[in-house]
Amino acid sequence: MVCMAEKIRKLKGGNDLFVSEDEKILVNYNSRNSVYVYDLAASNSKPLFSARTVSNVGEVCISPDKKLIAAKNTSGEMAVISLETGEELLRNKMKQSEGYRIVFTDDGKYVLDLDWNGTTMLLDWKTNEVKVLDGPNIRGENGKPYIAYMGYDRYSKQIYKFVEGEKGYNKCRGVAETSKLKGGKVKYKVIREFKGHVPDFHSSISFCKEHNYYCDLETGEIVKCGKDFKEVERTPYPSYYDGQNKRLIKCWVSPLEKYALMDSYNGPLILIDMATGKVVRDFDYLYVCGFTMINEDKTFIIPTWEGTYIGDL
Repeated sequence: MVCMAEKIRKLKGGNDLFVSEDEKILVNYNSRNSVYVYDLAASNSKPLFSARTVSNVGEVCISPDKKLIAAKNTSGEMAVISLETGEELLRNKMKQSEGYRIVFTDDGKYVLDLDWNGTTMLLDWKTNEVKVLDGPNIRGENGKPYIAYMGYDRYSKQIYKFVEGEKGYNKCRGVAETSKLKGGKVKYKVIREFKGHVPDFHSSISFCKEHNYYCDLETGEIVKCGKDFKEVERTPYPSYYDGQNKRLIKCWVSPLEKYALMDSYNGPLILIDMATGKVVRDFDYLYVCGFTMINEDKTFIIPTWEGTYIGDL
C-alpha cells in the first residue's frame, strides 16, 4: 500500500503526459477528447486550463512560451489550441498514423511528430502545412526492416529511431539511429547495432539528463546507455520479480537517474533507489502509463488510466 504520510494530489487526466522543460507546467488528457493543463507548484488539483479537442487523444505537448497546446489522436490527427483564447486554431490529419511523442520545436514555430510508420514530420501551425522530413517505413513492407520505436530526447535534442530487421539488417538483428533537427532537416545515422531485439515501446525507454535506459525483456535487466546508446552497465530486476514473465515488467528511470518505478501485471508497483537497488516505497495504483520526477528527483509524477498522482518523497 502507498504510504500516505505526505499529501498526494490526484489530477484529472492521465495516460501519457508532458512536463514543460522548466518543470512548471504539466499537460495530460483523458482518452476521449479532453486535455488539461496544471500548475505543478499549486497545492490544489484544479487545472489552469482544459479544453475538448480531437477524439481519442494519444499525445500532448505545450509550446516553449506556454501559449499553445498540441494534441494528437490515435488516428494521427493533430490539433493546436491557444491557451490564451481557448480557441482551437487548426486540425491536420498528418499522415493518418498513430504516433509517439510530439513536441514543439525550440523556436515554437513547428510541432515535431514521429508516427508508427517511421515518419518524421513538422507541422507549421501558422500555415497548417506538413513537411515530411524522413520516411515512412511501414512495418513488413516488402520484407524491409521496419521501425520498432521512435523517441525524442529533450536533453540531447536528438530523435532516436530503432530499426528492427527482417532476416537481419546490417548483418545483425537491428540498429539504433539518431538525428538532430537542423534547419528543418534530419539525417539519421546508425549509432549502435543489436544482436537481439532492439528496444521498443515495451522496453520502457527512458531519456534522462545524462544517460538513456531501456529494459532488456529477455534477461530481465535495466540497461544503462550513453546518449549514443552504447551500453554502460546492467542492473538486474529486484528479487520481487523473480519467476515472473520479464516481458510483462515495465520500468521508468527518473531524469536525474536517482530512482526507477517498476510495474508488473503480477507484482507490486515499486519505487527503487538506483544506487542501492532498495525499495523506497510501494504504491497501489492500477493501469500505470509512465513515470517522471521533478524538483531534483524529489517529486514523483505517476500517470494512470484513472488519473495522475503527484507527491513528494
